[in-house]
Amino acid sequence: MQNRYCKIIVFTLCMLSTIHVYATGKRKHFLSYGPGVAAASMGGTFTAIGNDVSVIYYNPALIGNLESNEVSANYWSLLADTRYMFLGIALQISEHSGFAISGTQLATDDIEIRQTLDDTSKKDSASQNVINIAYGGYVESLELSYGIGVKYLYYNIVGYSDSGGGIDLGLYKRIKQWNQTAIDSAIVVQNIVNMPIKLKEDDESAPVIAKCGFGLKTLLFPKYSKQKDSFTYDKLKIGLDFGTEDHEFIYSFGGEYMLYDLIMFRAGYSGEDINVGFGIKCYGFQFDYSYQFSEVESINKVGFLYRWETKNKFTYSKTQNITEDFQNVYKQANRLYENSVRDSRTMIESNKLDEAISLLYRTVPLKPQDNEAINLLEVAQNKSIAIKTSQHLNKAQQLIDKNNIVESYKETLKAIHIAPNNDVEQFLYDNYNTKTVANRVDSVKNTEIKQYEKTIQKALSKYDIELAKQETEKLELLSQDKAKKYYEDIQTTEESLINKYLLLADKSQKSDRLYEAYKYYSKAEQLIGQDDAIRDLKNKIRKKLLKTKENTFEEEMYTEKLYYLAAIALANNEKPKKCYEELIDFDPLFKWNDILKKYLLKNNIINKEEV
Repeated sequence: MQNRYCKIIVFTLCMLSTIHVYATGKRKHFLSYGPGVAAASMGGTFTAIGNDVSVIYYNPALIGNLESNEVSANYWSLLADTRYMFLGIALQISEHSGFAISGTQLATDDIEIRQTLDDTSKKDSASQNVINIAYGGYVESLELSYGIGVKYLYYNIVGYSDSGGGIDLGLYKRIKQWNQTAIDSAIVVQNIVNMPIKLKEDDESAPVIAKCGFGLKTLLFPKYSKQKDSFTYDKLKIGLDFGTEDHEFIYSFGGEYMLYDLIMFRAGYSGEDINVGFGIKCYGFQFDYSYQFSEVESINKVGFLYRWETKNKFTYSKTQNITEDFQNVYKQANRLYENSVRDSRTMIESNKLDEAISLLYRTVPLKPQDNEAINLLEVAQNKSIAIKTSQHLNKAQQLIDKNNIVESYKETLKAIHIAPNNDVEQFLYDNYNTKTVANRVDSVKNTEIKQYEKTIQKALSKYDIELAKQETEKLELLSQDKAKKYYEDIQTTEESLINKYLLLADKSQKSDRLYEAYKYYSKAEQLIGQDDAIRDLKNKIRKKLLKTKENTFEEEMYTEKLYYLAAIALANNEKPKKCYEELIDFDPLFKWNDILKKYLLKNNIINKEEV
């Protein structure tokens, strides 16, 4: 750790000392414009955050960090019919090294030349040209990128021409990275070796520029596609450059916000001018536009770029480190789901309905966003109810035909146990409605009523409203008066329980026990159904909880992984309760918790008292 910080300190000292050593007198030079429309939009702030081929000018150390091979062309018009053009290509050699070459021209046509005022004007042209060749490499032991660029300059100005050259050196180092954020630093010295150009009697030397750059890059609003196993992020980067161009202090700052890896919005300030711009990416192509607000003249700049053979480097996030583990769990859950759906469909076609229902009870949570298993479960349940009630009613009819009324009635009661539907109700009315028959089955009927009453009373004592309603619905076919009384008892108990949950929720909220409050509001809402007031209270608590928890994207993915592990455990009957408890402990607000809980209850893994 100490060695690491020593490297950072030494690197920073080297940057500062280099700025001091290479400070010389400033003259406006055509190289000072700098290529690259994206860079121009950010005020030329590209020393530490550059990410296209124009880094051959701003810092050759970044060439090896480019994410792909690319070719770029820029064009813009300046004052007095002057144009600026740039064409460059960068090729990646390895993960951290690359090679680039570019050509830049500042040219003016149709320049009028007169020896005296009376002379007929002649027209000539002027151009300043530079060819850059650069290499970017990496020192793994120091975790340091370096670059060296060689440039050849050629001037042809109204008949006078000469050539010269220069050498650029650059360094780049990541200072710190965590989660989806990184801080970078860089230094570049341009024209450190300088061969001047002589035009007539004057010498033109490229300015010696020394700059430090710092950048912050972060990923925002991550989205992960399980199907594609890919991430999408919004990306933000901001940078600051400062240094000297000859004797004068120079600085710039700027930033870029990338939306959906598609549209880039940029802005920057270069100490003299304000710059704004945007870029659009599509299938490897990129169009860039920049607008410079200048006291002399506003300038429009356009550029095109094409990338191919992308590295897909993801150097400043640990998120991908957990995706392989997550994908294994997710794919296992999907395989189980597809196999179970296929098997349950075969069972339904073969009328193995109880087996299909049992299998689907363990299948639905494996893919909670999919309705196929739920639809199959509904089909299996309806078919099972229809077949079983039909069997009991057919047997009851056969016993009636044999004048065995009591046994017939017992078979009908079995049909009521399965489902108190219209067919059963009609059968009761058609066959047991006369006084004579009613007297014969009265004893069996009363025994059945007492059993229903006992079950309903027990359910109410345990506040199992759902079971009490189900049993009262069955009782209603045998005794409407008694059912009416129990419906009233259920309503009273339900209202009492709702009030109890609301009071407990309010008390928990006032004591800042937000998870408990959320749980009680959820229970009250489950009894009431859709209720705007309770929903609003729940949402307020949920927002507070989410603010206090502040899950990272990695934690959210881990929560989903815990869910799938619990669903897999339920499907395989391998300690699903333990997995469910781990999920609830880690994130009680997870969106699919209630789905898993519902099917754990149906499989008798947990009971209602536990939730």
